[in-house]
Amino acid sequence: MVDDIVRSLGLLCLGTRLKRIGDRLQADTDAIIGRSGLTVAASQYPYLAAMDRLGPLTVGDLAQAVGVSQPGATRSVNVLMRDGLVAAEAGEGDLRRKILRLTEAGRRAVEIGRLRVWPQIEAAVADLCTGLSGPLLDQLAGLEDALQDAPLTRRGGLPDAGSRMPEAVLAGLARPIWTSLTTRHAALAEGGPSALRYRPETSLFAATPDDEPEQLSALAALAAPGEEMLVLREAEAPLPADLTLLSGASVVQMLAEDAVPIVEDARIERLGAMDAAEMLALAEATKPGPFTLRSQDLGPFWGIRSEGRLVAMAGTRMAIPGATELSGLCTRPDMQGRGLGQLMLRFVAGRISSRGERVFLHVFASNTRAIALYETLGFRRTRQFEVLRLRRE
Repeated sequence: MVDDIVRSLGLLCLGTRLKRIGDRLQADTDAIIGRSGLTVAASQYPYLAAMDRLGPLTVGDLAQAVGVSQPGATRSVNVLMRDGLVAAEAGEGDLRRKILRLTEAGRRAVEIGRLRVWPQIEAAVADLCTGLSGPLLDQLAGLEDALQDAPLTRRGGLPDAGSRMPEAVLAGLARPIWTSLTTRHAALAEGGPSALRYRPETSLFAATPDDEPEQLSALAALAAPGEEMLVLREAEAPLPADLTLLSGASVVQMLAEDAVPIVEDARIERLGAMDAAEMLALAEATKPGPFTLRSQDLGPFWGIRSEGRLVAMAGTRMAIPGATELSGLCTRPDMQGRGLGQLMLRFVAGRISSRGERVFLHVFASNTRAIALYETLGFRRTRQFEVLRLRRE
């Protein structure tokens, strides 16, 4: 086993160590929030809580209340406004001083958090910290060891995913797009009870609860003439006359049978909005599957750079209760054969597993080399779909 250099350097790397622990706690907290069906990130809840307790605030007041820089608060507020949780209005006497307030959806997210989510997180953290004492570095070592033994998602009375596959996960994987859009990605959904799709700028995926004719007609009605959608289906079903099939391909769904161990590599970095154009270029060059400039709205991505350019990446996409899809795995052609793809796969899968969730993915059936690799890493085939690219006429 490789030595933990950050831990061995003690106080010299205190900041790095605290950030590492913070990232792990935040990822676990995101998983607990996701299980409730909410899509609010753990890092966003303090802003919602501040406006709930203190009332309408300016960005400057909000930054001070949360203890962050004003640019950092502005970025978070923009996400909350985009998701319809916060609204802004001009302040009296000064149009430049925007007053931020919770929308009805924002108040509902706070109420659900207060009643169903925050007590779970508090209990899990209390359990994690039980027995810590002594010098600071010893306590940090205890925290890291305790998180390695069991993440927050398996503490404080929260159910353990265990080794047996939960029935809810297996049921959700039968229609993963629909399950995502009706649970953990509900805030990103458009449509109604018969058909849903992601916001087109985020993803072209759409779905119905079944393949009944009236549901497929509702699916077609979601798109404007000329718009395209992607659907997954196992069985043949007649398409409405106003939907044209542009292309189709077979994809294999695979599921990790066990938790994937956490791996760390100093070359891997979290990608953000500033990297979106470069990520899209890499995806277009390697064709890992559907990808847009807003794919990061579905989940976080990580990547590896070489000589300043992005050469490998992977992230998450569909999210159902108890499981998250690993997606966007790709490596520049001139960097293949160096193990970067496998490293990114294990890194992201380990992140998902550390939250107590199952890892699943989809791969083109024609990519037999990738399927064989995934099988050696503990993934098994669960089902095969046809992915159809449709256009509304």
